[in-house]
Amino acid sequence: MASVTQRVEKFKQPYGGFLSPNDFTKTFFDDGVVLFSEENINAGLVGIAVDYLIRFMTGTSAEEAFKISLIGSQHMKQENKAKEFLNHIKGLDDQSIIYACKLVGYDVCARVGPIRYTPVEDINPDENTVSNIRTMVNRSLSFWEHSGPVIKEGFTFELAYTATITTGDGDYLTEDTLWDLKISKYPPTSKHTLQLLVYYILGLRSIHSEFQNIKKIGIYNPRLNISYLLENSKIDSSVIKDVATYVVGVHSPLERLEAHMHAKEWVLVSPNGETYRFRNLNHWLREHQDLLDGTVTQASAGIRKIKYSLQGKLKNKSYHWKGWQLLEWGDN
Repeated sequence: MASVTQRVEKFKQPYGGFLSPNDFTKTFFDDGVVLFSEENINAGLVGIAVDYLIRFMTGTSAEEAFKISLIGSQHMKQENKAKEFLNHIKGLDDQSIIYACKLVGYDVCARVGPIRYTPVEDINPDENTVSNIRTMVNRSLSFWEHSGPVIKEGFTFELAYTATITTGDGDYLTEDTLWDLKISKYPPTSKHTLQLLVYYILGLRSIHSEFQNIKKIGIYNPRLNISYLLENSKIDSSVIKDVATYVVGVHSPLERLEAHMHAKEWVLVSPNGETYRFRNLNHWLREHQDLLDGTVTQASAGIRKIKYSLQGKLKNKSYHWKGWQLLEWGDN
């Protein structure tokens, strides 16, 4: 029971890794800009801010681009403050970037839990940090003009999660490539390439038909302004099978467990990543009201909407309810 990142971090790979970063083709881009060497906020926050600002600047609404941050703010009962931050995000001006950095401070609450939360009031990027973020966003926008267009972003893997990996979200899909955004001072490692391959396997198992057209996997790093690309045909089939079996927890990347269609039990994953199995939804919700951010009626309606969405019965689909995810479902 882990996220993709957590699973990859702990998994001991064979010597050299399942996918060597040296197998990827590197392409260098030069915009003539040198980033400042020092930044005054956590590198992880910088990376998330860059990612979400890219999505916002490519046409995604602010609410959608920063949705995980907004969910995180609910855990801290600071929704109004988060919405105030969101209202200040208009583009790539200094103020927008500063408030984006503050807003993404809530991300950790949704992904890990409130225990890792640092007060967003203490997140105050200086001029160098703001400048670097702006440059990295602009580099990414130029990259998508060169390598895009993006057809899907910030996606999860409905119907693909397993008992081993219960959460995880991909970054970007273009017509034939799965891209992961990495904002690091260093080139990719075997952990990064394994994470990318896991996303590809989950994508093949998921509801996203676009993955059937994916021919390449790649990493783009706007800090280094370098892309790393590998054709799927160059990945040994035994590697894909081993990663699917031992890392993801399935026998085939194309396997879609019948349990999703015929399960007698409901399987829910909480916003904190806890997995719950039970037979009667409403009874379980009544017994666990303390876990819910809403009434039993609201939770039941929201989770059943996920079920109907996964079954393809709804036009306006929903795959989450206040951070809760549905892996399997029953009739009761």
